[in-house]
Amino acid sequence: LESDDAVMVDRLFLGPLRGRDPGLAEVCSGYLANPMVQPRANALPLASVAAFLRGADPAVAWEAEADRRELRVLAEACDGAVPAALVAEVVAGAPTGTLSAWLDAAVHCGAPGLEDEVGPWLDQVHSEARLGRSAVRLIEAMDSLGERERHILTQRRLIDDPQTLEELSQEYGVSRERVRQIEVRAFEKLQKAMLRIAADKRLLAA
Repeated sequence: LESDDAVMVDRLFLGPLRGRDPGLAEVCSGYLANPMVQPRANALPLASVAAFLRGADPAVAWEAEADRRELRVLAEACDGAVPAALVAEVVAGAPTGTLSAWLDAAVHCGAPGLEDEVGPWLDQVHSEARLGRSAVRLIEAMDSLGERERHILTQRRLIDDPQTLEELSQEYGVSRERVRQIEVRAFEKLQKAMLRIAADKRLLAA
């Protein structure tokens, strides 16, 4: 389950027990869980282990305990499975609404009763969620661009190895200056769209 081995002390293991055959508890005389050094934070993942040993669903028990302790979003962020699944859905073409709502919750999530144990991880979750919200706004703002604008801007500014003006001019059959103009215009449109989206979200939050 969760571990505090030397190479893993920088992680907070708050997720549920996974990958265990339900019948395993019936043929084992015991179960060894290697807890973290944060004693109170261990209660959430160990509740999942206890449910498994009782023959209950460890994931369902974990969700109930996380909600009871008001740790659901922090635990999901530290575990990583939920945000990874939401990002995968958006990459596959799903609307950004569910991911955006989760990120909004993560920006403001707390750790009632555990602040002294999990403070650094809580700060990290808040910081990464804010970055995530900016990324979602970028994705949403890209919808304001035409297909050619979106492709040129992506190839010029949003990839690790950007294409040159010459390469894109040959691809589209236009001059390098024309490609540059499209890039600049697309970037200006993107900035305006992101500001509009940010303002809309602030108004909705209010």
